[in-house]
Amino acid sequence: RLKKLQVTAWRDELIRIYEDVKDLHHKYMESLPDITDPQRQACEKWEVQFDSDHVEILNFAI
Repeated sequence: RLKKLQVTAWRDELIRIYEDVKDLHHKYMESLPDITDPQRQACEKWEVQFDSDHVEILNFAI
């Protein structure tokens, strides 16, 4: 039972980290207004991955 609570706590923490990193990434991307900027285009590719791959955003955060 304790292990199950610990797993739930870790899961909740990872979800919080995921949301925080996604928010930071989105703010950074918006700070690059020129859509032809290669850095902006790279950010947009990450944005798609963040929406579909939760493991990928954690890798990005690390």
